[in-house]
Amino acid sequence: MRDPVTDEMVLEGGALVLADNGICCIDEFDKMDENDRTAIHEVMEQQTISISKAGISTTLNARTSILAAANPIYGRYNPRISPVENINLPAALLSRFDIIFLLLDVPNRESDEQLAKHVAFVHMNNRHPDIGTDNVVFSPHEVRSYVAQARTYRPVVPESVTEYMIRTYVRMRDQQQRAEKKGKQFTHTTPRTLLGVVRLAQALARLRFSEVVTQDDVDEALRLIEASKDSLNIDYGNGRRGLNASSRIYNLVKALADSGACRADDAEDDELGVELSMRKVKERVIAKGFTEDQWMNALEEYTMLDVWQTTGSGTRLVFVTTAGDDGNDDMDDL
Repeated sequence: MRDPVTDEMVLEGGALVLADNGICCIDEFDKMDENDRTAIHEVMEQQTISISKAGISTTLNARTSILAAANPIYGRYNPRISPVENINLPAALLSRFDIIFLLLDVPNRESDEQLAKHVAFVHMNNRHPDIGTDNVVFSPHEVRSYVAQARTYRPVVPESVTEYMIRTYVRMRDQQQRAEKKGKQFTHTTPRTLLGVVRLAQALARLRFSEVVTQDDVDEALRLIEASKDSLNIDYGNGRRGLNASSRIYNLVKALADSGACRADDAEDDELGVELSMRKVKERVIAKGFTEDQWMNALEEYTMLDVWQTTGSGTRLVFVTTAGDDGNDDMDDL
């Protein structure tokens, strides 16, 4: 832009430059100008913005995280077509995001009524309703102070955890290859996926005010990536919603085995990730919303079917067949 006093061309910082060392939130990401979209490629890859115009040539820092929201290409998500056809964004740009979640507006009487009451209350009272919960509620000031303290830590990844991440990445690539053969894969596992696991694991370590990344941090990072992929692979027309709790728990545990997550700490490299820690698997199952009784019923049912076995005095879960066995297509996906 031109300086109003000197009439010379000067630089004015945009959203990404102003968000240096912070977070930049972008709405209507799918409607962004093509030139801005090209600039975001550089920001997400190199954390800088290069400018060469009007006789000015410089590089500005844009060390920022990007939280973006976009709408489907047709205005409303069509579950009958693939996510690629619904999302009007190039694959090269999508691959630069560590996690992508699909949020659908599915009609539900209870949630719709709750939302309508909230909107009506805010409109009439010009304030948000009271939380009405016994849980601890943190103020914005407390959250900002906590985040500021967490950002002072620089967690490192020890060699043992590095080896665990490498083995997990290799298994994820193998799992992708099997899924592609069946035409069930939308997202792809690339070296950027591995970098995303590192970033998420380091962020989780910061939340614990820790200087060292642990295997649990890596497992939680993998869980977030798995949940992201699950949200993109929703299919309302394939009948999977009718699966009982035991079948859905089996699908979850099978996905954990294929991805290499929740492995026992001292599992051998040649076990293909099928020997899992019972404690970690149970935590994942409970976190998915299943009850402990449902988990125990599924564990007993598939043990009787000789699909898996418990070893180590009930501390480990071992699949009888290898993770690469594709004998049951209906049980392969979550």
